[in-house]
Amino acid sequence: KQFEARTTRKTYVALVSRHFAKDHGIISMPIGKQKTPEGFNRWVIGGTKPRDAITEWQVDEAFEDVETGAKWTRILLYPKTGRGHQLRLHMKASGHPILGDTIHADKEVATCSPRLCLHAHELEVDWNGRRVKATSVTPF
Repeated sequence: KQFEARTTRKTYVALVSRHFAKDHGIISMPIGKQKTPEGFNRWVIGGTKPRDAITEWQVDEAFEDVETGAKWTRILLYPKTGRGHQLRLHMKASGHPILGDTIHADKEVATCSPRLCLHAHELEVDWNGRRVKATSVTPF
């Protein structure tokens, strides 16, 4: 019920391609489904019966490989809604796909990491009259 009422606070950590021009922002793009040529449903920006999707983001740290010139950013993501593939789709649409995302990112970004670099870091909920925070160590 707390998820439905949007009283929880979720924090995700991701590694995304490139650097951002700003330190924080909000992405508001509706998400719906679209049929693939094979007949499967895929989550997309827009699509059929789109629903509001809102993600707040904040840059944590920016990196650059001096040898290759590759740039990536560690980012904190705060989804305000809970749509399928919301964080992956919003990051791709903002021009910063998540490293290792083999579903939505271009091949170069999808294969630069052996895993999807998206991690559920913190969850805050109300329990027995208190606000409780659970934290998980980010593996990257």
